[in-house]
Amino acid sequence: MTYSQRLFHHTYASQRENAHFIEFRLLQRLNLVQLENELAQLKGKVWSHMDASDQDMKLLRATLRDYATAIRDFEYLRRMKNITLPDERLADLRQAFPEIADLPGDPYNSRYCTTFEQLPHSNDPLRNFLKDVLPRQLTYTKAEIAYRTDEYLSGVSPESISPSVDRLARFVLGVVGGAAPVVPMLIMSINSTQAKSLTTTSVAVVLFAIAMAAGIRATNAETLAATAAYAAVVVVFVGTSGS
Repeated sequence: MTYSQRLFHHTYASQRENAHFIEFRLLQRLNLVQLENELAQLKGKVWSHMDASDQDMKLLRATLRDYATAIRDFEYLRRMKNITLPDERLADLRQAFPEIADLPGDPYNSRYCTTFEQLPHSNDPLRNFLKDVLPRQLTYTKAEIAYRTDEYLSGVSPESISPSVDRLARFVLGVVGGAAPVVPMLIMSINSTQAKSLTTTSVAVVLFAIAMAAGIRATNAETLAATAAYAAVVVVFVGTSGS
């Protein structure tokens, strides 16, 4: 199979995947340094002769334009989103073009980036749980359906958190957060005794701490602060009801 045929087949087979681009940072810097050297030579020539001919000006304008374009291209690629290319996709690339992959310097080993506007991944257990159990129509974004069509049709969980899942998670947290102090207060206010109030407070604080640790992504300091604040609110109610 010729190179052009392999190029077509590889491109056609990967057309549904998220497009990725190789930064080639070293090559870009080589280009920038070369253009800087050419401009430095032109500057030295102008200063040596104290004159700039029409040919020199044409060359100067072209080189300055290339230099500015190279800077913009370098900055544009540097600002693109990083992606980790899966091992199988990198293997497909090297298998499709072995004569390039076997060249010195490992040509395909570079930073890979993309223009795809992907929603941020989440390590939040609640959001991860919701995106696993909710229908795919709610958990997938249109953009992710476009580049992960096979996974969408086969029922694989999405990589990112859709706005629907995020809104539902916020609603659940709002309901739970509002009910957390109210429910223990209602229990303690009915046939209130000191033993009942202390037992209810202890159980409520423990359950709140478990929910914070297991259901919400938070640091140790945030978990400790939230649990302490919750315990303080409930204990204040115990003291008020007891008096």
